[in-house]
Amino acid sequence: MERARLAEKKVSKDSWVKLARLSLETFVSLHAHGQLRGCIGTTRPTTENVAWEIVQNAISACARDPRFTPVAVSELNSLEYSVDVLGHPEPIASQADLDVKRYGVIISCSGRWGLLLPNLEGVDTIKKKPLRRFRPGSMILSVGSFGCNLRCPFCQNHKTSMSGDGDLETEEVSSETLADKALELQPYGNIGVAYTYNEPLIGYKYVRDCAALVRERGMVNVLVTNGAIEEAPWWELLPLIDAANIDLKDLPRSGIGDWAAIWRP
Repeated sequence: MERARLAEKKVSKDSWVKLARLSLETFVSLHAHGQLRGCIGTTRPTTENVAWEIVQNAISACARDPRFTPVAVSELNSLEYSVDVLGHPEPIASQADLDVKRYGVIISCSGRWGLLLPNLEGVDTIKKKPLRRFRPGSMILSVGSFGCNLRCPFCQNHKTSMSGDGDLETEEVSSETLADKALELQPYGNIGVAYTYNEPLIGYKYVRDCAALVRERGMVNVLVTNGAIEEAPWWELLPLIDAANIDLKDLPRSGIGDWAAIWRP
């Protein structure tokens, strides 16, 4: 009898056993070769414990995601699986309570609902661009490279903007792949692509090509730039940009009037 109690005590301390005894919501995501292959989850528990919830959602992600064809047996060895276990939903008073890095977001209307998982790679709030009056409360895929055409001593992203080739771990992504990734994240609340972190216009042609493809997919483009660009390419790019944040680094001593004459609307 004593041995039985001791074994039960050890089992009760196992975090996986504790988790399996809980009844919580889960999401299961499948990726193949870096691309989403299926994602299904629940916002309310549907089985007796988390273990069975994961099993059911894994099966659904493989066979019942309406965005994809069912997973074939030949694909199983190439799949990567990730599981998100969610806490119980909590109501919020305003958008100020949202933190997409820490919390997911559930939105429901007229019997339909959507969920954004927390801390999705590359997805950030539009407010952090910062753009307070453009699509407030929405999420956007944020991308960047390295390098800048200015050398500001107060740069907040100096680890990327001042880096050179080989200094950072990077991944080459074609404009087509980036546009497809933005569309893939649309069901999770993504509205488009933000070009940010370093100075995006040093890769002008890449931004232009991506922006055109993102626009073709019915999504928006946001540009965060220092504005140091010639007038002709600027006017070529503008029709593809839905919102821009131009960070002023300095102004002529003669005043804002001269600057405004250069950057006329």
